[in-house]
Amino acid sequence: MGKTIFFYLSLNLFLWSQEPNSIERMDKKEASAVVSVTAEFDRVDLRKTPNHVRVLTQEDIERYAAKTLGELLSYALPGQVLSAGGPGSAATLRIGGSRPEDVAVLLNGIRINDAAGLGSVNPNSVSLVGIKRIEIIDSNASTIVGSGAMGGVIALYTDQSSPENEKKSIDLALGNQAYQNLRTSMNSRWNGGWLRASVDANREAQPISTIENYRSFGSQLGLGQVIGKHNFSLDYRNFYQGVPIPFASVQLDSSPRLNSAFNASREFLLRNEQLGLRYETVLFNTIPLSIYYGSSSQSRFEPKFGGSGYDPYQSRRTEGGLKASWQQSTDLSFAYRLQIFQERAETPAYPSGVDYGSGSHMSSAVESHWQTSPTIRLLATLREDRDKQSFTTASSGFTIDPVSVRARTWRLGVTYLPIESLMGTDEKWFISFGTGFGLAPLTSNLYHAKNRLNPASFGYNPNRYKKLDGEEGTFIHAGYETRWDRYDIQVKLSRMLHRNLIYFDLNSFDYANGKNLRIQSAEIILTYRGDSWNMRGSYRNQEARDLDVIESQQLITSTSIRRPFNIISFGLDKKWKQVRANLQWNYFGSHYDNFGGFPARLGAYRQPFQDLGIGIFWSYSSSLEISLRGQHILQPKVTLQDWLLRKYDFRNNAQQLYGFPAQSPIISIGVRYLF
Repeated sequence: MGKTIFFYLSLNLFLWSQEPNSIERMDKKEASAVVSVTAEFDRVDLRKTPNHVRVLTQEDIERYAAKTLGELLSYALPGQVLSAGGPGSAATLRIGGSRPEDVAVLLNGIRINDAAGLGSVNPNSVSLVGIKRIEIIDSNASTIVGSGAMGGVIALYTDQSSPENEKKSIDLALGNQAYQNLRTSMNSRWNGGWLRASVDANREAQPISTIENYRSFGSQLGLGQVIGKHNFSLDYRNFYQGVPIPFASVQLDSSPRLNSAFNASREFLLRNEQLGLRYETVLFNTIPLSIYYGSSSQSRFEPKFGGSGYDPYQSRRTEGGLKASWQQSTDLSFAYRLQIFQERAETPAYPSGVDYGSGSHMSSAVESHWQTSPTIRLLATLREDRDKQSFTTASSGFTIDPVSVRARTWRLGVTYLPIESLMGTDEKWFISFGTGFGLAPLTSNLYHAKNRLNPASFGYNPNRYKKLDGEEGTFIHAGYETRWDRYDIQVKLSRMLHRNLIYFDLNSFDYANGKNLRIQSAEIILTYRGDSWNMRGSYRNQEARDLDVIESQQLITSTSIRRPFNIISFGLDKKWKQVRANLQWNYFGSHYDNFGGFPARLGAYRQPFQDLGIGIFWSYSSSLEISLRGQHILQPKVTLQDWLLRKYDFRNNAQQLYGFPAQSPIISIGVRYLF
């Protein structure tokens, strides 16, 4: 496998040095809310694709004043990001009601992941510095990015086009809760080339005072150069976080919590880096070609369990690939993708030493787009993935056999754009169905094997050890969209059936093989566009059922909890001459949760959670804007004594996840200067 990867990377570098223009440039003329560069292999009008896609622009990112991806999505996708407390704390992505480990996060097409983590991406550890656009696919995307995407994809993009009329900017905001935010964005141009640089620095207090406040610093550098038909681009990002995590234990009990359950000095430290290189051209004046290479690394220092000091976790991923497309006729086209990556994880071994895991991957995929008539468009994708993992442990007395997986996935989609609409105009009907797959993350396989095979482990039982099988599933997604006068209406339906899955069993505290998990959802979105104001409202209903247990228990197992069943969202934007304002209110209702203990105590959490944010912006001049924001307005101010006495347990708006107080209200004033 290693020789094969080296060969293909060498081939990529050779092609890089040959002829070839641009197929994935985020050109200002083309980048808009009606174009996607993620949903399919080629750039596509959102009206034509049979996928669930939502685009967040730079205006959306600025509206919510979010520092991290998790903060942004908590407003933009209410109830689909659950956070354990204040800024930077652990959060889970449940896009479309999926599992966190089934959502992939990409940066300019390169996956961001923590190979030393437990499979899912913590969105509160993904900085938005330099990000100009985000695309969200809340449906199975295995044929697009491979393993770990049966729930969807979140694709982040920096601006990889020349900043022709783009101004430089400095943003400064101060508020209560020690809130401080500084952002700068600079750029420069020369003949055929450009440079962008961004910095984002933040500080903010946790809901309950800690010795150190949350702090983060992110920087981004982008370079581009066009030489004839050849387009080169580079993007580099560096991000540091210090995150207090003072809640040493959270248990359901009738008595007050012990003082030892809160440690004001407890925190984790994180640093991650991403580097991406891309070359684009057109071969033979007919075949657009894109070649990329990138790396993503992450270092985490977690507080030792029950002791002082930190445990180090190291992760690195190197990825390369290419994409080419061929337009056979005006109605029929094909696209090909090759993807190769290697990753390595280092985790602490107990009582001493370091455990290692490494993985390699290669995939090929072909996609066809066929406009069969003016009203019907077909999409077909076929992909093959080959993955291999190997492990080296510091413990003696046992070994872990390598894991190999070969999987084929496919997708078929149909989009129908009727000439005569049933209601309104620009009507669209679409359906998509196919298969997905997943491979257990490196550290999940490592954890499971050590737990069963290591004589020093609490779960030692070699007779019960079984390899974690590959995941398989089928899906179907359908939707309807129309525009009626000033109203836009969207209806989305989704169902995913995991025939095989890997899950963390909260009762055995170990990974296990499972079957027959069904996730389904329905959502309606209504948007009104007025002369000087816009309104957006949505309602979402979702559930996950473990079909292998009796019906009364299907919603309350390790695989099915933590999905709010009902989610409501309302947003309003209004403009008066030089003043504009926005309001965002999100509500999500009851869900089942884990209340701690061993074995786990799973139960109903019936208290709804609401989040309200308001912003007012005054454009004093074309260069100066002043803002006043209120965030987390409905959350109560929780003191340490309140938490110890359980004053806000099972209270509305007090926490998203049981026992972890939500961030306190923040009122801030900001100044933005453009030059």
